[in-house]
Amino acid sequence: MPKVHGPSEPPRIARMRSDIVAAIPCLPKHRAEAQRELRELPFNDLLHAYLKWAYRFVPPQPREVSFAPSFWEASVAKSHGSEILAMARRTKEGQDLSRYLSPLLLKRGYVPRYVREQAPHQEKRWRDKDFVLNVLGLHHLHISNGAKEGGKLHGDELAFVQFARGTAAFAYAGTHAEFRDPELTARLSEAVGQMRARAGITINGDSRRAITRLWLTDRCPNSSPRSGRAKRRLRSPSSSSS
Repeated sequence: MPKVHGPSEPPRIARMRSDIVAAIPCLPKHRAEAQRELRELPFNDLLHAYLKWAYRFVPPQPREVSFAPSFWEASVAKSHGSEILAMARRTKEGQDLSRYLSPLLLKRGYVPRYVREQAPHQEKRWRDKDFVLNVLGLHHLHISNGAKEGGKLHGDELAFVQFARGTAAFAYAGTHAEFRDPELTARLSEAVGQMRARAGITINGDSRRAITRLWLTDRCPNSSPRSGRAKRRLRSPSSSSS
């Protein structure tokens, strides 16, 4: 009988726990250990693990589409304009955008602790999470036309989009290679700042500098002796929105 957290857990919560553990995907080679860890988590932590995974999906519904003022200046936006406009049209019409999401979403929703600990420093915390989504509230969608219509798109080119209930704001177009470049967060935070300023939402302080410090702290821990303090002071820009 698998162990669950809390001997006095009500049957309703125990059933919900079992359903959540079963819903979160894990790679076959890690599944046994991952599900054991999930079953033993405190219920609040289990909900947190589930929501971190579920948040990466985009619920299909009609949205008003907009673009950051500097969006079309990026080389990827210029070279993949037709694909981006097709994505924007699907977004506006409320079509399912799953084909643009990473295929790992359906395979790697939770990574066991021992696997995370073996990863390089810059990957330990993010093997089953999305750095840009957690820090800036931006989904990254694959815009390459390297797959047949109706299939998954696995190309290197990405569109970073901020989704809300009735809106979708395209912030930046780049590539997977830029994930290792700390300047990416500077460009993204500047784009987010432009969009929120245009929407009348104010971000206090220099978010571009602060988020770049967070990137360096997490991915390049020896880059700055003050990075730890900067990280503790930082509040995610997403917490500033209403």
